[in-house]
Amino acid sequence: MAELLLELFSEEIPARMQGRAAEDLRRLVCEGLEKAGLVPDAAMAYVTPRRLALRVTGLPQVQPDVTEERRGPRVGAPEKAIEGFLKSAGLSRIDQAEQRDTGKGRFYVAVTNRKGRATADVLGEVVPAALAALPWPKSMTWGEHALRWVRPLHSILCLFAGTPVPVKFGHLTAGATTRGHRFMAPAEFTVKDFRDYRTRLRSAYVMLDATDRRAAIHTDASRSAKAEGLVVLDIERPRTPRIFQRVTFDGRLNDAEDVVIGATNASLFAYVADGRNGLKVLQLTSPASQPNFYGFSPAPVPELIAWAKTRN
Repeated sequence: MAELLLELFSEEIPARMQGRAAEDLRRLVCEGLEKAGLVPDAAMAYVTPRRLALRVTGLPQVQPDVTEERRGPRVGAPEKAIEGFLKSAGLSRIDQAEQRDTGKGRFYVAVTNRKGRATADVLGEVVPAALAALPWPKSMTWGEHALRWVRPLHSILCLFAGTPVPVKFGHLTAGATTRGHRFMAPAEFTVKDFRDYRTRLRSAYVMLDATDRRAAIHTDASRSAKAEGLVVLDIERPRTPRIFQRVTFDGRLNDAEDVVIGATNASLFAYVADGRNGLKVLQLTSPASQPNFYGFSPAPVPELIAWAKTRN
């Protein structure tokens, strides 16, 4: 069994469209594969601001062989009916068809054994069809190209079993290369499989998995700083982060040893281990202080909402 890796690399995809586009890509490609008799073990879609990616595992190298049967006219039917059946079934003589008794008489049956095609060849049809069917709320053309996409599409990466599949979509032909962060790692690089892809993207300052991105943002944006309490960082510019604020609650948080960030659908919390004063629970964002809360985007307004003395 083999792995399919697909990436669509473009200009920035509007944030509100990203999650739905990733799911649509997974659904459309998997539907096309299953229709072709290629049922995968699993499929996972990923999205970053400039890319849609899909990993499909457990695909066979070749389609399964298929036996197709087409029932024709009754034995002894007029010559015109026989000729039409031969033409539709791809037969040259009627003795190439079987005769079967259906209980309602004897009928001609054409039996065709179709060998499975190489999966890589099937992908050359399935992937372009899925991309063409992707339902963007809004799309555009650019330059002299007729291709429509949500934003200008720069490249396609398509690997099956570690080998590039030259899928064609519009003016683009897929290969094995991609790029990292627009400013910090813009150089093109080649990947071998999904593991290599994810590792090399991470080295190029791109976190592929949204869960990893959220965890990193929450962790890196808040640091315990001993007597300085909780330090909230502004990491809008990752290479030059700056201190946004220090939080001590008038000295009540004065031995911050560690911090863990938690989230609900409407708030962010910091659980701070204060060596002298015990556990402190801080609410960093809330619907009351940030009515338009989305992710970690609003400026935190820390509130001390709970605490507990712990044993030494």
